[in-house]
Amino acid sequence: MKRLLALLAFAFAPAAFAQSCPEKNLMYWQAFPAGGESDISARHQQFVLKKKCPAIETIIQYKPGVGGAVMWNQMNALPGDGLNIVGINLPHIVLAPFEGQVQYKTEDITPTYWFHYTPDALVVPESSPIKTFQDFLRTAKEEPGKLTLGGSGLNSANHAAHERLDSEFGVKTLYVPFKGTGDMTIAVAGGHVSGAMSYTAFAI
Repeated sequence: MKRLLALLAFAFAPAAFAQSCPEKNLMYWQAFPAGGESDISARHQQFVLKKKCPAIETIIQYKPGVGGAVMWNQMNALPGDGLNIVGINLPHIVLAPFEGQVQYKTEDITPTYWFHYTPDALVVPESSPIKTFQDFLRTAKEEPGKLTLGGSGLNSANHAAHERLDSEFGVKTLYVPFKGTGDMTIAVAGGHVSGAMSYTAFAI
């Protein structure tokens, strides 16, 4: 895994750019579907890499499912050639192995560069009668278990934030996991869930 992610550190180190760029295209693997938070971050990096290394392409590949586990279960089987890099997410890579629901272990993964942090955000559809956080709390307390909040994956940042929300404010809402933020967007916009515990980029 060190070799798989070593290029990620190289790709974003200014000194490395002054030396050389890879001679072949990069394969950048994502554990969540296109259109979500991870994809947005990857697209930004793709743009930066193209400016720094114009002779090559950064090709984004997707293997979504099970809160990222489908990709992360397979990442150490990828060629250790420095041309395959994998995006990982916290706390996913810690919580999922802790629950014993995946085939990889946290220690199997060696992060080499942390490039992005996104705060969580509680959102509802525009058509929702809930307009403020106080409206949300009142509804959740009056009708325990009725409000459904979508999130990206199980044992993820969204899932953890949802559990903390319920615990901190003494309410009971139902968490609905999606493959990624892209899938969840459709569900929220269509009113299939009451809202979502998502990220600020999604809320904006």
